[in-house]
Amino acid sequence: MTLTTTVPPTTTPLSLSDAKDACSVTGSEWDLLIDRLTRAAAAEVETILRQRLITQTVEWTLDGFASPGLVIPVWPIQSIAAVAYTDAAGVNQTLDASAYRLVRSRRPCELHPVYGTTWPVTRDEPGAVTIEIVAGYGAASDVPADIVQAMALLVAHAFEHREAVVLGSSVAELPHGVRSKLMPHVFWV
Repeated sequence: MTLTTTVPPTTTPLSLSDAKDACSVTGSEWDLLIDRLTRAAAAEVETILRQRLITQTVEWTLDGFASPGLVIPVWPIQSIAAVAYTDAAGVNQTLDASAYRLVRSRRPCELHPVYGTTWPVTRDEPGAVTIEIVAGYGAASDVPADIVQAMALLVAHAFEHREAVVLGSSVAELPHGVRSKLMPHVFWV
């Protein structure tokens, strides 16, 4: 199984202005660094939560279809853009959208063949199935406020502590408050 972001988001949930406020910076001399820290914080939060924040397209490659359904490893799901596979004869096929259904009532979401059918037979080879997923909460303003606040804490912490080691201080996995802001959004077991 491989997840590849094919159309990345063009922005982050935390604006440069808000990130600068979190870092107590007023000028523009640190804009490039703060922008990089903000993008890194967004990536870290996505990794911790196993979620996508801003709308993006993800390609999920599998060796075959699972029965009865596929547990989709990203969340939230906006839509399934395409389900393609290599059939037993080696011909690339695209399933019609009416052949599968997205089960949103479960978290994580699942993809199933429509009732009374089964997934098609795929060629026995790596990467025989490719599913294109549009994921994310939507626009930056759609991302829950506590997730954005956790990002602000991460950016401010990274801005303040840019060195690899800080002598004379205790070791902490995440800046204070980040975990408590993110935990309500964790659902993976």
